[in-house]
Amino acid sequence: MLRRLREDDAGDVVRLYREAFGDERRLDAQTGAGWFRNPELNPDWLRVLEADGLVVGYGDVVVGQEEVEVDLAAPGRWDAFLDWAEDTARSAGISRVRAVAPAGHELGVALSRRGAIAGGGPRTRWRSPSARRRPVFGRCRTGSRCERSCRATPSHCAPR
Repeated sequence: MLRRLREDDAGDVVRLYREAFGDERRLDAQTGAGWFRNPELNPDWLRVLEADGLVVGYGDVVVGQEEVEVDLAAPGRWDAFLDWAEDTARSAGISRVRAVAPAGHELGVALSRRGAIAGGGPRTRWRSPSARRRPVFGRCRTGSRCERSCRATPSHCAPR
């Protein structure tokens, strides 16, 4: 179950970043706790995933004018946060979701399964296909990328 981040989750968030990214993305508890004092961050944009009473994933979104950016640390549970980011984008009428993953990372694999378009470099930047009426990371059941070649109804596209 996704729920709002609480201040006492800061230690779990640090642990999740360490588990997910090692030294690639360092985070300390003070930084996490600082998010609660940042007036630019909407508390609804900061979430954790709980399973059996344990925090097993963290994600946040930033809703911009043209895209929703999602940052997450959820080893093996990426999809819950990617679904949430897609839903957030749809609700805001935004057609793109963006995430960043270190090259070769399992998050990049999860994004590519959703039909994300990859950039290059040591840190791979992923942008979802532009698909306002269709699942943001979805793939067309015919195998094509809906934003380029398919003009079918949203139900035509595979949700994942």
